[in-house]
Amino acid sequence: MNIIDLSQLPPPDVVEPLDFEAIYASLLEDFRALMGGGWNAALESDPVVKLLELAAYRELQLRARINDAARANLMAFAEGADLDHAAAFYNVQRLPEESDERLRLRCQLRTAALAANGSPEQYRYVALSASTQVHDAGIMAAQPGSVALAVWPETNADGKTVLAAVQTAFAADDAKPIGIPLSIALAVARPLDVSATVYRESSAPLDLAAQLQAALPEQIADYARLGRDVPSSWLSGRLHAAGVSRVELTSNGITVAPNEYAVPGRIRIVDGGVAW
Repeated sequence: MNIIDLSQLPPPDVVEPLDFEAIYASLLEDFRALMGGGWNAALESDPVVKLLELAAYRELQLRARINDAARANLMAFAEGADLDHAAAFYNVQRLPEESDERLRLRCQLRTAALAANGSPEQYRYVALSASTQVHDAGIMAAQPGSVALAVWPETNADGKTVLAAVQTAFAADDAKPIGIPLSIALAVARPLDVSATVYRESSAPLDLAAQLQAALPEQIADYARLGRDVPSSWLSGRLHAAGVSRVELTSNGITVAPNEYAVPGRIRIVDGGVAW
């Protein structure tokens, strides 16, 4: 079962666009119809105009509040305590210092886990619920009749402590696999070394290569997933930013095993000068 990317959903119809001018024009039209031919002034200094502007602004505020209330009931937009209440519907409680984004993911995993006990989402949900120091977890290929789980700790987290927390979580009665041997191990960091020369457009800044080198580690970290390869084409795409005319990649991408995740290794981006 694939987890829906909430950021890719279309904007909800219940959240309407806000337009002060449209609201004011509607009020003005209604007032003129109500007055018949008894009023046709629309000067800025007219007290009636000021009242209509005030009414339009108040209505705009009310519509904005309704929009906020609608968003608060949608998993993709709810934040803080609103999200806590939405999560309670799935019987999921926020962990100490857990971010909204992480809590949303656990709610989605919880739904998938309830659909079929023993599913990959079930194992991932239990692991992520064990500690906020668990960055991710996933099932690896194992012997028939058994399950192997790889646990990816957060950066700078103590791996042994994280592993122990996940093992404890799976020992609970409501999470323990029945009749299925489960092995849990830490995922392995796979360093990605990058070496490239970039050629600038004439209008590009002189320190463009340095900027790209500084930005690439975070881009690699954001892209990395358990078992996700990092192809050379992806690296070239990240380096071919605005102001870059040509990229010569002298290193290769990497193939990442299911129990591995890519991390930035030695990164060296050289300025090849202006491309001619």
